[in-house]
Amino acid sequence: MKSEIREIKKIKVWSVGKVFLIIGLIMGLLQGITYSLQAQQLMIANPEIATMSFADVSAAGNTQAMLGFWVIKLGYWLVLIMPITLAVLYFLGAMLGALIYNLVARWMGGIKVVLN
Repeated sequence: MKSEIREIKKIKVWSVGKVFLIIGLIMGLLQGITYSLQAQQLMIANPEIATMSFADVSAAGNTQAMLGFWVIKLGYWLVLIMPITLAVLYFLGAMLGALIYNLVARWMGGIKVVLN
């Protein structure tokens, strides 16, 4: 088979954004599930943190207790919060990256790929 070298001169910004939106949703769901399970384990291991108020934790000055407090309080909400947050961040980051690529590719030339 004959290989052909082609150059990617421009990337469609919207198309890259849509793909990374889905990737962000998947990664956020996985992270949300992981953090929720960690919150459950933290609550089992440290029931005193679960019953503390925000004033108690901040007055203690213990950063580890503060982190544990927030993880427990967010708990299962992280399964909803993380996918939305990461989807938006991945979407915006990918679109910005595609825009920058298009500017650089116009100035220096695009990436060369080998097609079979």
